[in-house]
Amino acid sequence: MSDGIPQTVSESTAHRSVGGWESLLWTGAYALSQLVAVCLTLGVIALSALGVESLSQDRLLQLFLDLDIDRSFFLIGVSTLGATLILIPLVTWRLGRNWREQLRMELPSGRHTLLVLGSVLPLAILSDELYRICQVWWGQGATDTNHLVQSLSFQVSYPVLVVAIAIGPAVGEELVFRGLIGQGLVRRWGFPGGIAATAALFALAHISPAHAIATLPLGVFLHWVYLQTRSLWAPILLHFLNNLLMVSLAHFRLGGLPASPVLIATAFGCLTALAWRFGTDESPDKPTIGPLAGPFWKSWQQVFEGWSVLSYTAAFLWAARAL
Repeated sequence: MSDGIPQTVSESTAHRSVGGWESLLWTGAYALSQLVAVCLTLGVIALSALGVESLSQDRLLQLFLDLDIDRSFFLIGVSTLGATLILIPLVTWRLGRNWREQLRMELPSGRHTLLVLGSVLPLAILSDELYRICQVWWGQGATDTNHLVQSLSFQVSYPVLVVAIAIGPAVGEELVFRGLIGQGLVRRWGFPGGIAATAALFALAHISPAHAIATLPLGVFLHWVYLQTRSLWAPILLHFLNNLLMVSLAHFRLGGLPASPVLIATAFGCLTALAWRFGTDESPDKPTIGPLAGPFWKSWQQVFEGWSVLSYTAAFLWAARAL
């Protein structure tokens, strides 16, 4: 059994785990489920508004033009939330009767929850800076979910935004990419290869190049948190809080996150310290990060954590003054 996988999972289960080709199919299924959710909802709207006897291509086109579908929140909200509702039964069916055991549905410890909370802001700063760099590289004309949420979020009620953009993707994407694909690839390809491949597929599912690259650090860190906490709820919580932060900033027009070279460097250092703490936190049923868990490195761990958190906090407060 590969490192990073609970020993309670049987060898027969390991052989039935998701492999490379099936992972690609599940990534495609995630995108397809969003399309199916949109088409089904549009069908219900058309039948309710026009009736079966009045359906025609011209009337349907006029209805969708009147609804302003392509520039509304409809496509984002329905696709993300609908995909989650479609994928939950599919994933549980794929895993079988012991899906709760395989997904590791236990609640995270209080210590791990605090580490997750501390990871939200530096992770968001790092991803946001990657997004800015990609937008400069590809030009500001590129359109993706981030742009649509920022332009439309103040037109939609905050609770709807939270459910559709924060909760829906957090549950659906973690279920597929960490719980199903991620566990299978780590079991088959080992710790580094499985995390890297899962993060790449997670990025691919976001389609837009800028959005995809910006999600790479998020995908890697989410998977690390999952494997170290042995709880799917931990990455779900982190994913939800990351989305909630972005939705809140856009909806309440609070501006973007602060950014500076020093802040980016210290945010990366802070995340490194948090990842180290996740990896060396004592637990009988999880891997550590090898040599860095030894007594020599443990004596320096608290020093590194203290300096990284202190420097990150100072850099954040300084950069925030410019907002």
